[in-house]
Amino acid sequence: MQALTKSDIRLVEWEFEFQQRDAHPVLMADWWARSLYHRFPKESELRVRGLDCLFTASNKGYVKRKQKQLVLKRLKQSMQRAGYRKHVYDATLKRVNALKSFSRKVSGKRLDSLSPEQLASLWKEFDSIVLSIVPWYFIPWHAVKENWLTDNVMAGLERHREEVEPLADLPNALGALVFPEKAVAFKQEQKAFFGLARLAQQPGFESDPLFEKQARKYLNEFSWMKTFVVLPIDPLSFSELVERVQRALNDRPLEEFRRMNAQNEKNRALAKKLLRVLKHDARLLREIGWSRRFAWLLAESVDQSLESFARLIPFYKKIASTIGIPYHQWIHLTSDEILGSLQKGELVSNSPVQEREQGFVFCMGRGKARMAAGAQGKALSDWIDQSIQPVPLNASELAGQPACPGVVRGIVRIALSAQESHALQTGEVLVCPMTSPDYLPAMKRAAAIVADEGGLLSHAAIISRELGKPCVIGTKHATHVLHN
Repeated sequence: MQALTKSDIRLVEWEFEFQQRDAHPVLMADWWARSLYHRFPKESELRVRGLDCLFTASNKGYVKRKQKQLVLKRLKQSMQRAGYRKHVYDATLKRVNALKSFSRKVSGKRLDSLSPEQLASLWKEFDSIVLSIVPWYFIPWHAVKENWLTDNVMAGLERHREEVEPLADLPNALGALVFPEKAVAFKQEQKAFFGLARLAQQPGFESDPLFEKQARKYLNEFSWMKTFVVLPIDPLSFSELVERVQRALNDRPLEEFRRMNAQNEKNRALAKKLLRVLKHDARLLREIGWSRRFAWLLAESVDQSLESFARLIPFYKKIASTIGIPYHQWIHLTSDEILGSLQKGELVSNSPVQEREQGFVFCMGRGKARMAAGAQGKALSDWIDQSIQPVPLNASELAGQPACPGVVRGIVRIALSAQESHALQTGEVLVCPMTSPDYLPAMKRAAAIVADEGGLLSHAAIISRELGKPCVIGTKHATHVLHN
């Protein structure tokens, strides 16, 4: 791979694309870059060329401004057609199911008995699956982040303002109507967790056979929520679950569960009333249906993917041990480096990995990958971040979209990762880049949620309405402007 220098980057060409909600190491940068350049055009069917991209050590991603403008223009046009919406919906689930199938296949193998050649074959298959699924994280995300679907619903509600406003103001009506009808993993996890809390009312509950049985069942279904893609984070353990239950007992979990169910009933009741009022507007009802499907699709595709990636952790560990690198360092290799080491039967040198741990910038430009690492990579990363997305240091206010209404006063708790969110105390305001399943314990303790990223169908928006917690999304700079 060619070296990347400051002179290779023309800052005026680039713009901020996303802040990863957890670490974005070299391996993920490699996958995302190759996929967006080589797979995105065919997968998206948007008549666009491959996308150049840039990833920094601060977990930020950037794209070429002109390329993004063209993609968004054509995607917005295409998303107005029911046929293209169906393509996005079906293709997303198809790619997610391919990852699930691979995960099940690998989970059924005796990994210790596999030769380096067999591991290499599996890795090539895995690499291809990941490259195919990456566009389907971006395309539904853009549709949600840009609010194209919900804007159509809001325009329809404007036509019925006089009929709707006696029931709710338009933003509240919108939130109630676009909430996904299909259950997401969060609902199932909450029901199971509060079932554990009900069994944990007596001292020494962790030794109770019934609690242990239910806890093992919970871990089998939901321990993946602590993990993230290929990061070396093990699933939730029994002792960690006991600690969560103990901490939750202080927050009156049964009352919280009842309050959440009451909020859900309130949301559903409002949606039913609104749908009765709007029943003669067939066009609006279709837009509401698509918004609901995409809200579920975004949550379901991420949840199913994270679960599949988590179930591959023994595979990752076997790969790392076979190529002679500590598990916590394997994510600093590119996919080709991993494959090459497996095929040649050679151990990986630690020197480039240790350098990349200090900091890196990964760039895909015109189909060629370049990287800077070490002190130079860290300095280049800082320069890019500060130049392309400067933080308004003297900002007196933050603006975003209201995902769930309410007024809250509370102490700020910045959580750039789910791990940092563990420090959030009950009643504090959670401020984060965006949320994901592993943020759930903190979201339940928070008085309100403020996110840099997201649209009205994003994870933070959906879960905040489920919890009845005030939430503002799309602030862009909240994690940088606010302080603990």
